[in-house]
Amino acid sequence: MTLGDIIDDVLTTLKENTTTPVFYTRAEITDYVNEGQLDFNELTECLWSNASYTSAVNTRYFVLPSNCLFVKRVVIDSSTETVQYNYGELDLDSYSWEEDVFMTIPENTYQYDLTTLWFTPAFDTAGKAIKIYYLKIPTELTTDGDTPDIPKQWHDALKFYALSLCMEKEGEANSEFVRSKEWLEKYLDIVRQAKKFYQERISDRYKFRMRAVR
Repeated sequence: MTLGDIIDDVLTTLKENTTTPVFYTRAEITDYVNEGQLDFNELTECLWSNASYTSAVNTRYFVLPSNCLFVKRVVIDSSTETVQYNYGELDLDSYSWEEDVFMTIPENTYQYDLTTLWFTPAFDTAGKAIKIYYLKIPTELTTDGDTPDIPKQWHDALKFYALSLCMEKEGEANSEFVRSKEWLEKYLDIVRQAKKFYQERISDRYKFRMRAVR
């Protein structure tokens, strides 16, 4: 489905005119779909990419690709995997990052924000091939003809996510909150299906534990 198809389905379900909706704008539903795409990817880890770097002497960090959300695996010279930590593990106030300690293969890697991958100790050798595998940020949808990065078999999840948020907007009537929860449950049902699919497929390849749906 395209973004336009998803928006039309949402508006039709809400008994709105798809061309000139009264209560919901196409722009706000677009925002909901984009939010849903990011949430779905964070929960299921369905969108992956990779990037390559080359070490230099005294290299401590590399700038991550602009679409990188989480680095999940780091491989050096095609065989050595370093220990990977995510947010909150890197203490930039620690002077250990400034120490003149170097190794051919650093012991640890740390992702800082969405921008930087740090190594400790620093590389003492140039020319080491580094490859990272990362969960990527979905491309923002802006026009009706755009297609979500999320695989097409999960596109209904984006519709259900948007419907849930539309129902939250309806007001304070208890029935509307119940309907919002019902659409959210439909969304989470697909999340669970997708998590099971990617857990079985990716865990064998990348050997990491998937995050549980709360």
